[in-house]
Amino acid sequence: MTSTSLEAKNDFQQLDITLNKQEESIAGWKDNLPVIRNVAANGQIFGLFTQGETTIGDTVIPSESLVATTTVKDGKAEFGSIQLPEGYYYVKELVAGEKHDLNTTMYGFHFHTTDNEKIKHIDLNDGKVIDNKLHENELSFKKTNEVSTLVSGKSYTYAMTGNAAGAVFELLDADKKVIQTITVGKDSTGSIKHLPVGTFYLRETKPSAPTLSYRRKPSSSCLLRTA
Repeated sequence: MTSTSLEAKNDFQQLDITLNKQEESIAGWKDNLPVIRNVAANGQIFGLFTQGETTIGDTVIPSESLVATTTVKDGKAEFGSIQLPEGYYYVKELVAGEKHDLNTTMYGFHFHTTDNEKIKHIDLNDGKVIDNKLHENELSFKKTNEVSTLVSGKSYTYAMTGNAAGAVFELLDADKKVIQTITVGKDSTGSIKHLPVGTFYLRETKPSAPTLSYRRKPSSSCLLRTA
């Protein structure tokens, strides 16, 4: 990727290139699933690129050159009052933030002078909102019970090899609010799905057998970070 500074002398038109942007946000949890809502996005960075080789005077600008960047604020991003030579260009997201998946779509447009308006407005994606999906993780954990074995009729040995099917865990968010309940399966494995980026605690609330003990307080936390 090449970064290039373009200066096009055009006495008639400037470009006002805009896009509308939303991002997913979690409003709460219900039935082990996040309740998703779309809100105005903030902080994402978009780049404006040449889509083909461009010539300004005697200077040749390579294809795929980055010529400008802009940052989303309150659901909008704008490459305002920019002058470019006629040609093909595209805009794509460069930074989505740590909580969302990068949108890899390239939003292309063709700039061609057809009138004498001072400013030419270009609405990317036909003015439709561009969305960012939350980054979701899925993880599993192995739960075992302690098993005692009588050796030679004299003493016991202990090992964490017992199946823990039926044990129940709760997943808590950073504020210690329960957001999911997980039951360990027949293979002694629990599964956590639709987990966003953040800090969480996992605690056992019911053992697989009434004779087993368990910890009431959150005993482990999982900190997830995505690029």
